[in-house]
Amino acid sequence: MLSAPTRKEVDAAHARRKWLSIGVASFKNLLYVDRRKTFVYLLLGISSIPLHLLWNSAFLESLASNEYVYSAVTESFLEGAPWNNSKVFLSINQYPDEAQAMLNHYTNDSLIRLNTTDCFNAYDVTFMTEYSNVLLVYNNAANINGVDNNSLLLQGLNNGGFSQSSSLTRCSQGKWLCGPNPRCAFNQTARDNGSPWNPWEIWGLSIGEQERDPSQNLSSIKIESFIEHCLAEQTKRPCSLAISPPILVTVLICNIIKILCFGATLWIVGSQYPLVTNGDAIQSFLLQSDTNFKNRCLASRTDVENNKRFWSDQPLPIMWHGRRNVWAVGATKGVWLATFIPLWVGGPSAIASEGFGRPSLSNIIFRSDSPVTNSLLANTPQIIVSYIYLAYNNLFTHMLATAEVMSYSTSRKHLRVAFSRGKQRSRKFLQIPYKYGIPIMTASIILHWLISQSLFLVRVTVYDYKGIPQPDLAISVTQFSSYAILLALCMGGAMLMAVLIVGVVRRFPATMPLAACCSASLAALCQPYHGRVTEKDVIMDSLQWGAIGDESSEMGDNSNDGVGHACFSAKEVLPLVVAKTYA
Repeated sequence: MLSAPTRKEVDAAHARRKWLSIGVASFKNLLYVDRRKTFVYLLLGISSIPLHLLWNSAFLESLASNEYVYSAVTESFLEGAPWNNSKVFLSINQYPDEAQAMLNHYTNDSLIRLNTTDCFNAYDVTFMTEYSNVLLVYNNAANINGVDNNSLLLQGLNNGGFSQSSSLTRCSQGKWLCGPNPRCAFNQTARDNGSPWNPWEIWGLSIGEQERDPSQNLSSIKIESFIEHCLAEQTKRPCSLAISPPILVTVLICNIIKILCFGATLWIVGSQYPLVTNGDAIQSFLLQSDTNFKNRCLASRTDVENNKRFWSDQPLPIMWHGRRNVWAVGATKGVWLATFIPLWVGGPSAIASEGFGRPSLSNIIFRSDSPVTNSLLANTPQIIVSYIYLAYNNLFTHMLATAEVMSYSTSRKHLRVAFSRGKQRSRKFLQIPYKYGIPIMTASIILHWLISQSLFLVRVTVYDYKGIPQPDLAISVTQFSSYAILLALCMGGAMLMAVLIVGVVRRFPATMPLAACCSASLAALCQPYHGRVTEKDVIMDSLQWGAIGDESSEMGDNSNDGVGHACFSAKEVLPLVVAKTYA
């Protein structure tokens, strides 16, 4: 509506030998329409940018991640056998109370028993939410070199994906499960396809270089047995809904601006009667023809753009060749390029197996304590997708609007206008019929969702091994999902194929020149025979475009040196004759 010109604005452009787009969104039109409409148009577009960048992150789920102590013990530990914490190889810190606390939980039957496979899978996660501290139970024959008669073999801390300095470390992701391998599967750490499991047999070391006790000979640290089962402490950390007041205020302001723009649009457009659809333009040119385009009734958009004689005062007789053009030519090359180039932005990405929109340390691309900064990064692709939708919609609009004009040459119908009267058709849609509009909108929604799963914001609250929240370790990170990126690329490729198939396979009828939403070409198509004035009631009737003159009963003789004429008429018209000249 805002880029739709009025008849006065169209005439002014034609006087400058410029044509405007009718029935489609056009930035070029903004140079010729009312400056108030241009301002509102740009304000609507600018106010949409913060919404795409921030709206998805106004409300954010905050995940929980547990630190936990893993303790390697023998079965006799559970039966009350003596243990000595001072003789245990420790990682990072000592936890003298945790072994006794876990033993008390076992006595109270509050630990969950897991077999080795389930235990490995439960703790092989980036953010531990379901369990916390765990006992790795070895048989009584287990022994760690240099430590005898101790049912507590080893202890260590997994920081739930975060180091003590609050920095993210990939190797901390279940490091104790796999030994030296930063990523592994259960069957890579066990014998006989997952039966016995002893990460320290694979590792040979219990702790990192910086965490070693210099008095110990770590080259011989090794547990000579296998884990029988695990006893895990189950936790249910509450998830929370984080709200960002700065983002909410920004979104609210932008929505208020949009509401004001909608009101301004109604106020400005309501008194102007712009040419919103091609039917509006046809109605206007029939009631008041543009005399600049007499005797050029077969002038297509290509003639308007490339034939210098079109803008001259001389007649432009054109021979009819009866070609059937594909739908693709209904849009300009610029419209096609504006749609295709953004769809290929980004290119193929490396495909991994981190999951679909699932938090993972290996997929973190940016970290900041500011949710606004993370939101801007995570939602930047949404702007591209929104542009793609507008460009894609505009491309189909060009083709379908051209097809609608062409349909007046194959059947008789009432004009479809923005402000209907009598039997004229109303605007149930602007240019895209529902059979095209609904699939396009659905594809856009799916693409938006896939992009939201490709880059996403994660807020994590850390609990220590005693279950106490650690606010200083809470962070916001931006992550990516290769799987979602792959599906988004596939969706974009499918959209490209769809528009190419429609544009190349479907063809316009060979019954009318290709006006293609061009105001000057539409004005030429509506020129009355010999400058006769069209009766006002004609626009209320069903109309058809075709040849008149001696080829129909409407006008009688039309010799004019064998040059025919074609226009819209409420009476009978005939098809154009191939190889005959019309003007």
